Amino acid sequence: MKKIETDCPDSWIFEQDINKVILDNCNRKRNKFSLVVIFVFVPLVVVVYYLLSNYYGDVQKVGKIIIGFEIAGILVLYLTIWILKKRIVKKYWPMIIIPVIALLIVIAVIDIFTEGNMSLQSSDILSFCGDYLAFLGTFCLGYFIYIQDRLKMIEEKRTKVRMLIALMENADIGLLNLSYLTRNEKFIKSSEKQNHVKLIPYNSDWLLYYYEYEALKGENPDLRRTLNSFFGNIMNVNAAIKLGQIEKADQINHNYVDRKHYSTGKYNEFEAITCLRDACDDYHFCNTKSWIERKETVDLINELCKKYYFIIENYVYVWLLRHNVETTTEKDDLNREIVDWLLLNSSEIKEKVKFPNDKRIISKVVFDCSLKFESKSVKVSYMWGEYSLK
Repeated sequence: MKKIETDCPDSWIFEQDINKVILDNCNRKRNKFSLVVIFVFVPLVVVVYYLLSNYYGDVQKVGKIIIGFEIAGILVLYLTIWILKKRIVKKYWPMIIIPVIALLIVIAVIDIFTEGNMSLQSSDILSFCGDYLAFLGTFCLGYFIYIQDRLKMIEEKRTKVRMLIALMENADIGLLNLSYLTRNEKFIKSSEKQNHVKLIPYNSDWLLYYYEYEALKGENPDLRRTLNSFFGNIMNVNAAIKLGQIEKADQINHNYVDRKHYSTGKYNEFEAITCLRDACDDYHFCNTKSWIERKETVDLINELCKKYYFIIENYVYVWLLRHNVETTTEKDDLNREIVDWLLLNSSEIKEKVKFPNDKRIISKVVFDCSLKFESKSVKVSYMWGEYSLK
């Protein structure tokens, strides 16, 4: 009989994992419901029991009323949670919690300052209920208006972020079209066609749109650096297009894309757009973490750093001796040279680097190992992007 692989959908392990996910999700929902019952429903039962016992004075009658109240309350609570979406419950929870807290405080004050066994009169209870309902209506209406204004403000900011995303996507389409045209022989030979090449979509207000993202999600210097680099490249490409240097414009963009394959930055363009989308709604269906934040990537980088540290250190040392220099210069892109050498000579790395963008992982390995030179190496050091002999 043919053995079923463990990652096959028909395998028992795969089905067990799926069941575990479902059960974990159900347990999480059940825990949330339990918290709602503990902090909202139970205090309400206590308050109602206190009021009714003072009003009726009949324990059996009060018990029946409480049982009915509990059954009705549980049904209403289930219905409310089923109807309202998760994000709405989160937004409007103060409309439930704060009135309950206020009610408990009032009851506690009445109990403390009531002398002896004096019971409340029906007129007192009716007066209190009227005042409490007036407070409840005023508070809920005010909070509802506040939420609506806040949602409107947030939606306005999200609209600006969506405009930034659309600008980046349109720019990518323009860059791809430019690359296609410059590889078309008929286009290259036609100077008339080259003079009608459109500029890459660009809006100088992109930084203002980005600030709207920061207003929603907080400051993100790594994301801003990625966007600065992206739009800086578009400005350089457009400058060449305005001069009629179409092939040069495409070469500028090609060099930019090539450099990004060796970048150790936190985001590339795709990840930057994913990060921006994260601020556009309350639902997150995809992994919004950057490549460097994902556990599998971090584990892989740490593993390769341990294996290749001494190889990288020795490569830098031999390179400096071969070129008879004490330190590298800005023209010496030694980091990139080491990455290409590892990709060419390591079968393990060849298996792990399936796409050009995966070179970023190896660049990160070389960079992290280089940072360790100052404290671990007795032969070379690395500081401010330059390697030198010790």
